[in-house]
Formats: sequence, structure tokens, C-alpha cells
Amino acid sequence: MADPAIATVVTAALESSSRPLAQPQPLTLGLTMVPPPSAPRPLLLRVITALGWCALGLSLVGLAGYGGYGHRYLELISHGRAQWFALSLGGVGLFVGVEVWRQRSHQGPTPTQALGTSLSLFCLGLNLTAIIPWYFPPAVPGGEAPALRCLMANVYGDNNQYDRLLDLVAATQPDVLVVVEFTPQWSRALEPLNPLFPHQQQVPRSDNFGLALYSRIPLDNLRVDSFGSPGLPTIVADLTWGDRPLSLYAVHPPPPVSPQGFALRNGMLAHWAETIPQNPQPVVMLGDWNLSPWSPYYGEFLAKTGLHNSSQGFGIQPTWPVAGVLPQKLREKTGQGATPGFPPSPPWPWGQSLLQIPIDHGLISPGLRSVHFQRGPAIGSDHYPILVDLVWNNPTAQGPPPQASAQPQRLPPKGLTKRD
Repeated sequence: MADPAIATVVTAALESSSRPLAQPQPLTLGLTMVPPPSAPRPLLLRVITALGWCALGLSLVGLAGYGGYGHRYLELISHGRAQWFALSLGGVGLFVGVEVWRQRSHQGPTPTQALGTSLSLFCLGLNLTAIIPWYFPPAVPGGEAPALRCLMANVYGDNNQYDRLLDLVAATQPDVLVVVEFTPQWSRALEPLNPLFPHQQQVPRSDNFGLALYSRIPLDNLRVDSFGSPGLPTIVADLTWGDRPLSLYAVHPPPPVSPQGFALRNGMLAHWAETIPQNPQPVVMLGDWNLSPWSPYYGEFLAKTGLHNSSQGFGIQPTWPVAGVLPQKLREKTGQGATPGFPPSPPWPWGQSLLQIPIDHGLISPGLRSVHFQRGPAIGSDHYPILVDLVWNNPTAQGPPPQASAQPQRLPPKGLTKRD
């Protein structure tokens, strides 16, 4: 017979083994687990990244303009340097914004993201070097001196808003007026200026290459040079201002929109680059150049002649195209909605220069400097006029200013400088 004590121990062991084991209690340290960031990026971030790459791609296209010498299409790209700068600036902002978001989301920059940022910064820096100099005037002697005021206007031959230019002349009272795209109709319309500008040379033409030079100051050695098979005119005259002689050129090279126009414009530039250095007098060249300051041909011309732009130091002031005028010109040519004497559209907001470029210039010799440069108001043309005041670099030797004409006084256009 079994021992009762042993039986009791065996029974207790069996009962203990039949009970379920207690679950281990978790160890709590008071920490909160942070879930990893989600892998897919937000849709907005993807859109911003795509826009950044688009801006970068267009900025890289803009760099092709630096190789525009001898290549018409690449040279056309060079004229939009301000627009390429804006695109590269936008690309940098977009890529940097994406990187900031990734850092705040505990994500590092990807190699492609870093590449996009680096390339955008490169394009921005390269374009910036072409933009910044226009906001710093050349270092020349200062001093107060009477100024030679010059007004240049490409009036667009089919424009019949003649009073706009007459009012602008009355308000600004220039000493010299250059009119581009001067037609027989414009010659008749500007007859009221004859008493105010007794010294003048007119070359009216039915195409877009007529010229006129009006002056309150006597003109000497007045001549009209002809270039190329179309016989494109250039008006050249000498005048004495402040007891010093200088030469005036009224110019209008053709636009480089065709191979023929490209070659003819560059031929005129090459011709002037040879003849200007032979002129012993300081030179003022006013006109519609169909050439931006960022064209390689512009840089070559300035290097050979020693001239500089009178707008330097006054910022980029684009002169073409005037908003709303080009679409109207296209409608007129196709016979759709032609309106005689159409008013131009209101100026674009934010600088009015989203798609505009500076192609109307006043180029001057080193002995002269500009004390004022301003783009004028719309006059019904596809170009804005330009107004420039010139003085000699050494004003102490300068004589009295030319006598002002008995021109009627009128209120100046808004934002334009009126002569006292």
C-alpha cells in the first residue's frame, strides 16, 4: 500500500503542471515609439520638384545663347538673358524648398535633388553676372552740367497715333529727336515740329527702315549713308554742344528673324565697328538696334568701338514688345479686327517686362556719360521710346547749354521727367 505522503506530493505536482503558465509582463520604460516617415512623398512635393526640373531645363537652354556667335537661333536665345535669370532663380527656390521640407521630415537630400540644386545655382550665378552690371553706373567723374537731352522713338510705321509723340516731345523738350520707321505719313504728321527743330534730315520710306533726325542745335556735315542691297539708311551729322563737337548717328539695323536679316544686321555692325574708331569726335548712336546687350555681336561691337550704353546704371528697362501691340499687328495683317488708331493694352503688372527685352539703345563714347535714362510711355508703337540726358565727363570745360525753343508747356506724361 502506497505511502499517503508520497501520494499527496504526486497529486499536487500533477495539479500544478495542469495550470497555464503566467504571461510575462512587458517592461515599460516610459518611452513613446515614433513611427517612421511614410515612404511616398506628398503630391504637392512631387509637383514642386517637377517644376524645379522644368525651370532648370529651360535655364540650361538659356545658356546656349552664350554660343550664339554665328548661329542665328542661338543668338536669338541670348536676348532673353533676364528671363533666363528669372527661371534659374525660380529653379533654385523650388529645389531649396524641397530640401527644406525633406529635412523637416527627417529625410536627407537625394543625389538627384542635390544635382538639381547645384545646377540651378550654377545657372543663377552665370546669369547674374550678366544682369548685375546694369544696376551699377560706370565710374566716371561727376559734377553738375547742362545736359544734352535726346529722345529716340520707333513709332511703328502703321501707327497713326501721331499726337502721342507730339505730346511726348512737348513734355520732354529734347534737343535731339530720332524717329525710326519714319514713313511719308509720319513726315506730314510731324510737321508741327519743324519750327521747334529747324535743323533736320528726313529719310521717309514705305517700309520699316525710314529715319528722321530733328535737332534744335545746328547740324554740320549732314549725310545719309546707305548699306546693303536694300540701301538701309544711316543718318550721320555733327553738332557742337558745350563748345565741343560730337557726331550723331541715327540707326536701324534689320531684325535677325531671317538668315538675310541676320547677315545684314551683322554686316552693318561690322561696318560701323570699322568706321566709328576712325571718327576723331565723340559719338552718340541712337536707334532701334534689334540687338540686346547680351548678344555676342553687341559685346563685340562695344569692344571694337569703345562705346558704352547710356542705360548702364539705370537698370534693365526693356523696350520691346509693348504689351498688346503685337497681337493687334497680327490681327491687322490677317484682316481680323483691324482698328485704326487702336490704343495699346494697359501695361503689364509687376514691371511690365515678363517677356520684354531691351533692343533700343543710346550708345555713347567714353568722353560722355549719362545722367538720366528712362523708358518713355507707350505711343501706339510696338516699341517704347527712350529718353537720355548726356553730359561731358569733364563738365568744367563745358559751355552754356543750347538755347531752348519756344515750345508750349504741357503736362508731362506720368512718371516721365520734364525739362525745366
